[in-house]
Amino acid sequence: MDNKENNDLNYNFNFELRPSTKDKVEDSSKENNTETQKPVGYQPPKQQSLAEIAAEAREEAEQHKQFFSNINNNDLPISHKNNIQKTVQTNNQNNTVNGVEESKPEQNVSAAPVNSIRNEDDELIKAFIGPNYETITTNKFNFAAAFLGFPYMFYRKMMLYGFLSILVMPTLSALVTNVFAKILNVVKLSDSASLIVLLIANAATYILVYGSLTNRLYLSFVKHKVYKIKLENSNKDYEYIKNICIRKGGRSAGRFLLGLLIPIIMAIVMVVAIFASFGLFVGNLFNAFNSNNNTQNAEYNGILIQDNSIKIADEFTITVPERFENDSNDYEYSYSYDNKESTEVFSDCKVSLYKVANYSSSENLISQMAKQNQINKQNINNTTWSWFKETNTFGDAYIYSTEKDGSVYLLEYEKQEGADAECIAYKDQILNSIYSK
Repeated sequence: MDNKENNDLNYNFNFELRPSTKDKVEDSSKENNTETQKPVGYQPPKQQSLAEIAAEAREEAEQHKQFFSNINNNDLPISHKNNIQKTVQTNNQNNTVNGVEESKPEQNVSAAPVNSIRNEDDELIKAFIGPNYETITTNKFNFAAAFLGFPYMFYRKMMLYGFLSILVMPTLSALVTNVFAKILNVVKLSDSASLIVLLIANAATYILVYGSLTNRLYLSFVKHKVYKIKLENSNKDYEYIKNICIRKGGRSAGRFLLGLLIPIIMAIVMVVAIFASFGLFVGNLFNAFNSNNNTQNAEYNGILIQDNSIKIADEFTITVPERFENDSNDYEYSYSYDNKESTEVFSDCKVSLYKVANYSSSENLISQMAKQNQINKQNINNTTWSWFKETNTFGDAYIYSTEKDGSVYLLEYEKQEGADAECIAYKDQILNSIYSK
């Protein structure tokens, strides 16, 4: 047993309760009523008044209180602690003078107000959250957030968290895609299977992140809001503060709709930006808004419209290496292959040839598209091509244009950053295979 425990034990054994106030009064009465022979020189003890005895009892009570406080804060053995508590309880029962109970050690009354404050805070948090309070506060995984994503944060009025997730999640998705793309390059799955794996990996990432983090973020958000409301309305009563929590918390269908519109708008902008970076936008999407005919030269704004009035096979023939996959249709030649050995995400080699709507001069179109890039001219198989090279985010693009019967045709050859060196050699081979009918 260490020194500390020995000291505590000594303190326990040396602790003797002095006679209670009642005992002192009885002893005093006995001394007054008993006639005994006093020795020579005897000095009778000084008689204490009731006030002095009561003050002494209160002092003892304060000592008891301090002693038990020390016990609670130290490692005194439980058996000694119980013995002392029993002794003091017996003494407190006897500390009565003339039927009037003397002062007792003060009880710890601070617990009740603390519990009351905690209960009030819990009620305010419950009022702020509203429906599904139990589900949100007891479950670690939020299935609604897992499948809805950041629109759920808008729904719960966490606008800042929602916008932050819009910025963070695409970066996380790009990292996941890059990791799985490198794995897939080793596994050598087909393009369709690889695409499915990447989609599943990204979906799983979104589900896990939103599902596991949303409840924690939301509870932190709610506690901060409730604390701020209480601080700003410290001079108001509880019901007033509760009504503010109900009004500022809960759910918002309007914000949920806003959260649904944001990804749609982002997707549209992203698709337009991607196609615009290559200088093409295949299809008749804008035909209804543009009535220009082929005898006019439109102003190039980064978007090209494919003219589907003429079948491309009726105008040109083309031959590509067997390595290329055929994605052509009636109005466009389209071929590509992927470099399976590359660790880069973008590793395609692509070529396409189609008729462009709203242009009658190939030189006019190329001059607008080239901007600061150098324009070249090349005659291949009696067909004159105007062309330029540009480098973009994904790699190198070679844009060729020619005229035939008042129409403009565009050939686009793309070598992405992960494509192999043979891609450039294939370019000249394919160009030399094109013949006008």
